[in-house]
Amino acid sequence: FEIEGTCCNDPNFSSNGIKALTNLKSLSIKLRNFNDEDMERIGQLSRIEDLTILCYLLDSVGLGALINSFPNLKGLNFNSEVNLNNIPPINFAGSRYRFSLESLSFRDLRINGDHFDVIADAYPNLCTLELSGLYIKDLKASSFLKLKKLSSLVGKSTRWVNDSILEVISKNMSSLTSLQLDCFTVSKPAIETLITHKMALIDLSLSARSNLRIDLNDLPLSPIMRTLQLTFFHLPQNSLESFVQACPNLEVLDLLDSVVSDLSLASLTKAKRLRELRISIGTDFDVAILLEFIQIMELSKVEVKFSSVSAGQKKILNLMKVSLQGKRTQLYLSLIHISEPTRQAEIS
Repeated sequence: FEIEGTCCNDPNFSSNGIKALTNLKSLSIKLRNFNDEDMERIGQLSRIEDLTILCYLLDSVGLGALINSFPNLKGLNFNSEVNLNNIPPINFAGSRYRFSLESLSFRDLRINGDHFDVIADAYPNLCTLELSGLYIKDLKASSFLKLKKLSSLVGKSTRWVNDSILEVISKNMSSLTSLQLDCFTVSKPAIETLITHKMALIDLSLSARSNLRIDLNDLPLSPIMRTLQLTFFHLPQNSLESFVQACPNLEVLDLLDSVVSDLSLASLTKAKRLRELRISIGTDFDVAILLEFIQIMELSKVEVKFSSVSAGQKKILNLMKVSLQGKRTQLYLSLIHISEPTRQAEIS
């Protein structure tokens, strides 16, 4: 159920209307003002299991009382769009039902290291955690040691990931199977350590500094990995060859905005379970190899991103479109005019 507006004036949430929603299990709240009266009425829906809150103005004391009204709460999501400076810190330490929460998401909410340390103490049974947005910063590596059951961690459009935190994630969080992190301020050795130690990962998504050079042939990889996304990496020639052999279950490979050679692509023909491929190519890329690769593989989706296209490449791309007619493969071609200095500036 979703309520949206400047305040909680939905007729369903009147004193009488609330009684008809006592069995409600999922609730999304998007309000400009969220006062004590609103919280008191919504707090009567004690069977809520999944709660999403997107508000511009929040009372942290009242919000803590609201969360404490839901003994069955398993998923809690906080989002914000504007006026972030008016959102006060939220303290979860008093939650009576803290051991039941399994999923917690913060997007563009003001969270610092002290707040997150309280959260890590309050919810030791978290399985899924998202900390995304530029307003989440100064997190402590020691806080992540408290989340021993975490299986999925997401940190996108943010800069809280550093070498110390990544070391804790690499060497201590053994339950992780899904990891999506922006690593713009992380060193190459820290990223290599992460890939080397997380042998139980099924899904891995990493963004690095512009063109961070990494050779996957030198690193042991999770044999059960199904999805790999590397953004702003430079993969040397033939760097995917050993990777394909080490990850026979790979289904999705996303290398958009990373530098990949045409010879590296040729080695992917051994990835028999590959279904989706996303790559960026330059004018020196032999598109004929891409065409041959697509014809050999039974892919459901291919996405190719160009910074510019030569006349020879255009001719082969037209052949590629013709060759895919009548097949199940979806082909997406995009021409993005991005100069290298611009890309550097975006992620510096």
